[in-house]
Amino acid sequence: MAETKIVVSVVETIKVIKFESTYNKEVKQLILSVLSEYGFSFHSEWDSDLDNIEATYSGRSGFWIAVDGSKIIGTSALLEYQNNNAILKRMYLSRTYRGKGIGYRLLDEAISFARTKMYSEILLDTTRTMVQAQKLYTAFGFIKTKEQDELIIYKLKLK
Repeated sequence: MAETKIVVSVVETIKVIKFESTYNKEVKQLILSVLSEYGFSFHSEWDSDLDNIEATYSGRSGFWIAVDGSKIIGTSALLEYQNNNAILKRMYLSRTYRGKGIGYRLLDEAISFARTKMYSEILLDTTRTMVQAQKLYTAFGFIKTKEQDELIIYKLKLK
């Protein structure tokens, strides 16, 4: 009798879940690893949210992680901002998992959350070197609103 093999896509085994404090250390490590890959390092002012993710992203804010089994492979976050707007933050994915639709799922989770919270717009900033991320943002309808040096600002109108 011939043996039948079932092939399961890596993407099918990955879950996007709400952040829990038990993941704080691993999330911070992943984010700092991706930042390092692009030539950035921890900045105490800009990255202070990583030391208290649960408190920073509570209420009308949210933080999600992509997990492959018990391994954290990606993150996305939405932070409440002024005038009923939100800021997309912490959109990071481990290099080996890029280009497989996981970033899409993380971004979709954040945008869906923003819609349930009745936000008017989502703002985000990225750098010129994060080309794959820029393609993802424009695919979701984000519009480039400003470019300054290495920084690019995008906006998505929800209403």
